[in-house]
Amino acid sequence: MKSFWPITLSVLLLLNCCKEEQETNPRIETLEITPISSVSFIANGNIIEIGNSSIIDYGFEYQFVFATGGSTPLNSAGVFGPLQTTISLGNQVLVGAFQKEILVDFERYNQNFLIVVRAYITNERGTIYGEIKQVGLPFISISSIAPLTAKVGDRIAINGKNFSSKPMGNKVSFNTKTAEVIESTTTKLVVEVPDGINYEYYNPNIQISVKSGGSQAISSEIFRLAASVTTFTPTSGVIGTTVTLNGANFYQPGTIYVDGVGTNSSLISSSSLTFTIPSGITKDKVAISLTVNGTSLVVPGEFTILAPEIISFAPEHGVGGSLIKITGKNFYDIYNSKIKLGGSLCSIQSYTSTEVYFVVPKELALGNYALSYSTNLHSVTSTTNFTLGSPEITEFLPTTGIAGTYITVNGNKFGSWSYENTILMGTIQMTIYSWNEDSIRALIPNSLPGGNYKITVNTGGQSVTSLNDFIIQ
Repeated sequence: MKSFWPITLSVLLLLNCCKEEQETNPRIETLEITPISSVSFIANGNIIEIGNSSIIDYGFEYQFVFATGGSTPLNSAGVFGPLQTTISLGNQVLVGAFQKEILVDFERYNQNFLIVVRAYITNERGTIYGEIKQVGLPFISISSIAPLTAKVGDRIAINGKNFSSKPMGNKVSFNTKTAEVIESTTTKLVVEVPDGINYEYYNPNIQISVKSGGSQAISSEIFRLAASVTTFTPTSGVIGTTVTLNGANFYQPGTIYVDGVGTNSSLISSSSLTFTIPSGITKDKVAISLTVNGTSLVVPGEFTILAPEIISFAPEHGVGGSLIKITGKNFYDIYNSKIKLGGSLCSIQSYTSTEVYFVVPKELALGNYALSYSTNLHSVTSTTNFTLGSPEITEFLPTTGIAGTYITVNGNKFGSWSYENTILMGTIQMTIYSWNEDSIRALIPNSLPGGNYKITVNTGGQSVTSLNDFIIQ
């Protein structure tokens, strides 16, 4: 009888081998999704079993779905096939948990939404998915901005919540101008103030907004551009000179400080303002600073206070009370200016930047005196002296006449007319019609009888009497 044992053994071995080579599929699950900002979340998954086929890929898939009532997403159940976006983690897999921070791109969305996510693993036979999880990303908020005043190119901090940790995930706008985001965390953005921010001249307030994903926040604090100064004109002058500052972002008058002395300014436009050089300055080269728009600025360069110059004065001789005119340059600050003849202080009557009138003191003795003009900063002296002498009568016309007619007395050093000046016919005072440095015209009193009379001129505390007589017929 023939034995079948070898055949039976072969069949059993074949069946056992087929059992060992039976295909096993991978198993994967999607774990809870953790939101970390308005544009990012951490997807979590777990590989329970890899299976015995080669793994081609694994990772996560996600897509946006609009929320109904902010809760259940449309299409969140029964989704078959790939979702909109795939995040691949490669083909090197291990059993156990895995995760990936995902930065999403959904700037086109501007309303409530949810994100549905699921883990996947793919081998040669196909793809296995974990269950779908959904997550809502938080809205961003702005808590503060510092500083609230800065110039173009400065960096400011925007503090808040739920920003993207990637600079490119945040869009920051100053009104309508987009700024560059330099640094970012979920709670702080550092941005550079952009050039070309548009704002109305009468409304300099600038609104800062941040958009991250589908969420947008607007700061409740108002930002303003800091003023800047580039030039000023003129760069030299006298006390009282009007100076124009040129720059940018002037939207309210500022306080100007010249050598530490404050003075008000007038706003001309958003790029210029004017002020006058104040008195009380102690140096002839002074720094200018200002506080405008709440910001302190130092103006580049210095302003030079010009020294006064005496070119000439006239007349160069006279008596006490004579009115003298000085011609020159850079006369200023009459309240702090002094004119002296020798050591005697003279009274200033009027002045401009090129002319000053003063009165010779009546108590001054006869002689020659240096003429000086001084301010708090400068002192100049004339190259010629002023001569104080006695008045002189050289002639009078006519030499005879009747009472009630005019007589002209010529001479020099009569000085300027004042109420203290008199001209006498004998001992009777005549009525003055005109009085000049070298000529006096007066009316002979009607009450004078006929006869010979001396003429006397009293001026500046001095007197002179004619050598000849006037004859009243």
